[in-house]
Amino acid sequence: MTNARPWTPILARQMMALAPALLKRAKRLVRNPSEAQDLVSDVLARAWQFRGQFEPGTDLERWLMTILRNLRLDHHRRRTALRRTPDSLSEAMHCLPEHDAQLEMRDAQRALDALPDTRRQMFLAAIVEEREYQDIAAQFKVPVGTVRSNINRARAALSQACDRNLA
Repeated sequence: MTNARPWTPILARQMMALAPALLKRAKRLVRNPSEAQDLVSDVLARAWQFRGQFEPGTDLERWLMTILRNLRLDHHRRRTALRRTPDSLSEAMHCLPEHDAQLEMRDAQRALDALPDTRRQMFLAAIVEEREYQDIAAQFKVPVGTVRSNINRARAALSQACDRNLA
């Protein structure tokens, strides 16, 4: 779709000004710098392709972040679909009974509750609230490395609890 609205050059400058924020977010999502750069390039290309759908006066950053999130999900689904073998497809089609899913959710909640308070709060701030490590460190008045360590330990504990329940 081509759009010759007079604000198009302004939109292009604004999009490029938001590229560093998009890259920062992409790096958090994919945890691979080159893949993050590719993702941001795809976001900017997609946004430019559909610039006619952007309404001037609305939040451009939110629009671009939505495109980023959707493209990330698309890439992840494609990659997951390529890795599947016939055996894993049959496993994927198998659904747990509702009761089993409830038990797994209960066990995950118990594992989360078993974490030390500070570690649980840091984990939830980073994962659920999607806050930056620096912000969390400032809130708890600890170095950023301590925040990273606590979050990784929380992830490991939750992962171990889930693995234990599946065995």
